[in-house]
Amino acid sequence: MQKFQIHTVDTAPAGSGPTLNAIAQAYGFLPNLAGAMAEAPALLKAYWAVIGIFDSADITLNPAERQIVLLTASVANECSYCAAAHTMLGGMVGVAPGDIQAIREGRAMADLGVAAKTLSNYTNHIANPPLNAQFAAHALPARKAS
Repeated sequence: MQKFQIHTVDTAPAGSGPTLNAIAQAYGFLPNLAGAMAEAPALLKAYWAVIGIFDSADITLNPAERQIVLLTASVANECSYCAAAHTMLGGMVGVAPGDIQAIREGRAMADLGVAAKTLSNYTNHIANPPLNAQFAAHALPARKAS
């Protein structure tokens, strides 16, 4: 497996410096994942932009729900680095330790309904699938623009 340099703000290509600074400021340290991505400034910028969108007010999930989604995906993808990161971040935003452990072990969370709905609601907000005819009679009324 190829080894990648884990850059710091000082060793990274010039195009990565501002993004690395922003990441370090946001987390209080520079995650090694960002240091590895810094070799390709476009990759690092794209990743940080997507994270910014996911953490924005445009996403209707609260911070704990976001971490549940990210930790679940990390465990499903068998990414030990990301699972460790989202375990820590989940704890910081109030995900119950028992729920974190359940996700890490592939077990149902204490409130499996919340976990299932977090995943399905998130997918629905992203994919916006058309409502099945079978569900149409039960649709929520459209919200008035505020």
